[in-house]
Amino acid sequence: MARRITSQQPASNYSEAKFAQALDRRMLKKAPPKFFCGNRSQEERVFTEDELNENARIWFREFEEQIGFYEKLGHDVHWVLDWTKKWWWAWLVRDLDAVAELCTQDVTYKDPVSFGKTMVGLQEFIDYNIAFFDAIPDWRYDPLPGQSFLQINPDGTVQMMVRYLGTGHWDGPLKVYPFDETAESLPGNGAFMQCSAVDRYYWNADGMLYRGETIWDAFEGLQGAGVFPKAGSLQFKLLMKVLEVPNTAARLRRSLTGIQ
Repeated sequence: MARRITSQQPASNYSEAKFAQALDRRMLKKAPPKFFCGNRSQEERVFTEDELNENARIWFREFEEQIGFYEKLGHDVHWVLDWTKKWWWAWLVRDLDAVAELCTQDVTYKDPVSFGKTMVGLQEFIDYNIAFFDAIPDWRYDPLPGQSFLQINPDGTVQMMVRYLGTGHWDGPLKVYPFDETAESLPGNGAFMQCSAVDRYYWNADGMLYRGETIWDAFEGLQGAGVFPKAGSLQFKLLMKVLEVPNTAARLRRSLTGIQ
């Protein structure tokens, strides 16, 4: 899925009506299981698509009430609600033109799959997201009601943290940084995934995203997909033994060179 972003992108076709339609959208290629476990220690109940859609309705209704409360206090941040609706819709329908309209050209972003590297620029940010959609074609993001925090700063900037669920079937390889043909990939095996994550958004005074970060438990994700072995299994024990070799070498190197 190749997609190049330039500074002269056509306008997206977002509208409030299309946002409302997306609240009933179905994306999963098949019905999810009732419980999700993989190689984790215990199973959890899965949210169905109807429940995910209802969660989104509740979240946006609660968020609109929160924005209204801030306006009564003298903070006109209704644009944050408009931005967030368009953002959620854009990823759900894969409208990357809409994403481009919401970010600065030099936006920076981090994610566990960037291995600590800060992605710089809109194109790197788009490539990173496309890597997930290539690996998990029916991947959808849905906010969890009551689990977001909005901060309004004296200089006119605003920032937010929101917890949500990512749901889909991990069919193909998931590229890691730098998300191109040279990138290494985490293997996919068709497993159903439903994992929580937290996003951090930083907007400038013009209401554009200039910095962000996604925080999720990669260990949990890999175990849930069955890519990483279950704790206590023979495979897990063997993997821990294998890791002893480089760790012992690193400890010896530090002791000889005085590295902390």
